[in-house]
Amino acid sequence: MCIVRIFIQWQPLVMTHGTDIQARLRAAGLKQADLAAMLGVSVSTIHRQCIGAVPLSGYVLAFLAAWEMLSVDQRAELRAHLT
Repeated sequence: MCIVRIFIQWQPLVMTHGTDIQARLRAAGLKQADLAAMLGVSVSTIHRQCIGAVPLSGYVLAFLAAWEMLSVDQRAELRAHLT
């Protein structure tokens, strides 16, 4: 995938709010605990970002954007590797 395409798809996520992230997690079939495990952070870290208590981290947005571009098989392989 071309880096320009990734940037264009990721760029709007910079303005994303926590509630948007929660909806995107559900649409992607992820729970906060899944995301936390794959990123190697605590569930409370992800939870605080999802409720807007702290700003969304760039790495969370980047991971979610990449996750959304993966096929079902690629997601399963990545999940198995990261958890």
